[in-house]
Amino acid sequence: MTPIEDCPDCGSSLEVPDEQVGDRVECPDCRRVFVAKALKKRPAETRDDDRPRRLARDDEDDVASSEEARPSKSALKEAASKKLAAGLCAILLGGLGIHKFILGFTTPGVIMLLVSVLTCGFASPVIGIIGLIEGILYLTKSDEEFHRVYMIEKKEWF
Repeated sequence: MTPIEDCPDCGSSLEVPDEQVGDRVECPDCRRVFVAKALKKRPAETRDDDRPRRLARDDEDDVASSEEARPSKSALKEAASKKLAAGLCAILLGGLGIHKFILGFTTPGVIMLLVSVLTCGFASPVIGIIGLIEGILYLTKSDEEFHRVYMIEKKEWF
């Protein structure tokens, strides 16, 4: 077992197997994902229980990188503004698909708009209900979750 740098979020002193140094690992206390970097020397202080801590090694497909796990303040600010604008447009004008265009999802926006227009408004109530549901989903998510789901993962439909 190799001692690594403390967790950047909670400060827990951790150890990982030698083959995991340099890989992304997850802190068992706060669930923060970060790259395990070996310490040059063992720290002087030790944890209260003095037991080695093992980190969970996660596959790249299952865990977001540390940048995605903790978006920057500017990214969160952008996500918050898009969340509010898209949520309100989805609730008020859901049948036109404007909220999809705000989020940069052109194809779903065109689909919603064309369904409403080409059916001469007969399908607008159905599309409006879809917009209402999406608007509520947008506005009930935290800024971090909204950023991850709609801006990083690019989830187009609810």
